[in-house]
Amino acid sequence: MEKDTKELTSGEQEVVRRLDVIRNNKKVQQFITGLKEDAENSGMSVKFKSRIKENESAINKFRKYKETSGIEDPEMWDSCGMMLIVEDEEEIYEFVRYMEGKVTIRENGLSDYVKEPKAGYRSVHMYSTFEVDEITVPSEIQIKTEAMSIAQDTIHDSIYKLEDLSYEKRNELSTAMFTIFEKSADADKLERRGDLEGATQLRSEAEQARLDNEQLLSE
Repeated sequence: MEKDTKELTSGEQEVVRRLDVIRNNKKVQQFITGLKEDAENSGMSVKFKSRIKENESAINKFRKYKETSGIEDPEMWDSCGMMLIVEDEEEIYEFVRYMEGKVTIRENGLSDYVKEPKAGYRSVHMYSTFEVDEITVPSEIQIKTEAMSIAQDTIHDSIYKLEDLSYEKRNELSTAMFTIFEKSADADKLERRGDLEGATQLRSEAEQARLDNEQLLSE
């Protein structure tokens, strides 16, 4: 963060204070490690990733939320982030049921962007909480396939940061590109498994999506 902490507003300083507690408390690391072990002991194939939100990213999010809502909210519901990458959509929901027995889900703390994609983005998000040193530690668990993860990483870097585009245009472009990248990544997976017919079909669908959105993608 370029600004010194003293130059931040009181709300922004509270964001940093909360993150410092979360980042440096052993109980938080134990929570993350415990979930990683639970995932690996589930009997399903899974890749586990985790991170604590960076101060700069959290402050920018705090400012954006304040700007759009007029409310100062120092709690970052994705302060403690975890990602579970599974084999297919069926396993996403198996893991949701499995994780519901391992964490305390906050009220309305399940967002299913697989069934209802958000600007093309697909994943299931679970939001849980636990208490550390009188601070509520919010955690976000994202459960998705490898293709969904690849599409997210690619599109986040290429679209979400294009602030010169309108919000509507970014969403339109995002929706088109998620379909293309996710189907292409799934095709690569099928090809590695020897399912050449399935891979060819998915690549055909990805190409058709590209053609359907050719004008949008060329702008």
